[in-house]
Amino acid sequence: MMNYIEVRLLTQPQNIPYFEHVLQHHKIQGWIEEDCGDKKGLVFFLPLVDPAQQIINYIHNEIEKCGSTEISLRKIRDEDWEQSWKAYFKPLKIGRFLIKPTWEPLPATSDSSVIVIELDPGMAFGTGDHATTSLCIEFLDEYLKKGDRVLDLGTGSGILSLASLYLGAESIVAVDHDEIALTVAEENLQRLGLLHKATLREQDVLMVNEGSFDIVVGNIFLGEVKKIIETECKPLKEGGFFIGSGITSDQRKKVEEALSQSPFVICAWRTRDIWDAFVVKKVSGKGSAK
Repeated sequence: MMNYIEVRLLTQPQNIPYFEHVLQHHKIQGWIEEDCGDKKGLVFFLPLVDPAQQIINYIHNEIEKCGSTEISLRKIRDEDWEQSWKAYFKPLKIGRFLIKPTWEPLPATSDSSVIVIELDPGMAFGTGDHATTSLCIEFLDEYLKKGDRVLDLGTGSGILSLASLYLGAESIVAVDHDEIALTVAEENLQRLGLLHKATLREQDVLMVNEGSFDIVVGNIFLGEVKKIIETECKPLKEGGFFIGSGITSDQRKKVEEALSQSPFVICAWRTRDIWDAFVVKKVSGKGSAK
């Protein structure tokens, strides 16, 4: 039997990307972002073993740097952990998609165009409730064509891969550096009968340099987004689309600067809350990477 600790951070909205980067650095894939008035909350769970205290100590040190951040801890017994975690994940409508937890009943609807994705995110990132995920799903719905080949960088729970396949992608390659995330993604693809159309790789997203994909989608971080642009997103074929997210609105200029010296043209850009997502098309004769 393993006990867990629920960690809740309450901070200014501008600090959220930094703390999310800290969580991923410590290979914490799953967290919940909450609106708390003029502040934001981050909630995540840690197994109550030695590394947990090290992570909490590290976060305490980071709080001192950021300021205006509170942390609260709550011990949860093994038998209560699953229910505590599930309380944060409810059916969610994103465009014509309905993201439904496996344990929730299907909400009644008369809309035959609704695409239901039944998801169990486990400890991986990607329930659809984060603005970056929902923005990527919306862009996939707008730009993906039937028969496209899709590369999903930082797949997490596999939610963007699942959305791509439901939209008619011929195949997907899902990449993540985290073994737990890939296990969760594989289980979701298997349960929905889509694993035969997927290839999963445990790999750094910046090390994927081969392929000829129609769409590359990366819900990642600023540094990774910029590097992919600067290296011309090698796995993306000419005429294909790169859908990028995981950046905040105040980081937009840095991405636009990278795009200005790349073979990409901006097709769309959207902001939701403090987060941005964009679509660019790879074209010939338009600039070159440094």
